[in-house]
Amino acid sequence: CGIRVEETDSGEPGVVNPVTLKDPDGAGDGEVVSAAELVFEVVVPEGAEVVGTYGSDFYAGTPAVTRNVVPRPDGGRPGEAWYVAAGLDEAGQDRVVRRVLARHGLVGPYADAPGVELAVRERDGVRTAFVLHHGTAPVEVAAHASGADLLTGRRVAAGETLRLAPADVVVLRED
Repeated sequence: CGIRVEETDSGEPGVVNPVTLKDPDGAGDGEVVSAAELVFEVVVPEGAEVVGTYGSDFYAGTPAVTRNVVPRPDGGRPGEAWYVAAGLDEAGQDRVVRRVLARHGLVGPYADAPGVELAVRERDGVRTAFVLHHGTAPVEVAAHASGADLLTGRRVAAGETLRLAPADVVVLRED
C-alpha cells in the first residue's frame, strides 16, 4: 500500500477526529471533512500519496487516507492501493469509495439517487435493464438508455424522466 502503520489506537464512542479529504484528481468537488471515530492509525507514507489528513490531537496533519499507484509489470494501466487509517463516517466512506470507482469508470448512472439500483442482464445480444427503487419516497431519475418497458409496453427515451414510487421496478429492454 506504500505506507507503514506505526500505531493503531481505538477511541471511546463519541470521540471524533475530523479528517479532511482533498480532491486529488481535480474532480472539482473540493475538500470534504469527515468525522472519524473508533479507529485511528498512525501511518507513514512510503511512496503513497496523502489523500486525507487528521485534524486534531497529536494526529493533526498526519495521513488518514492514502493512495499508492502500483505499476503493472506488463506496462498496462497501473493499479492503485488505497489505505484508510481511520473509522470514517458514512460521508467520508462514500467519498473514498466513489473516488475509487470513478477513477475506473465504475460509477453507475443512478449513483446519486438514494435507493435506486440498476442491474443489467445480457443474453443473446439483448440487454435488459432492471431499475429498482428500494426507497420509501418517490424519486425521479433520467433513464440511462432507450428501450421498451417490458412491464407497461411503453417506449422510454434515454434521458427521459422516470418517476419511481417506493418499490417500483422498470424492466427496460434496451435498444
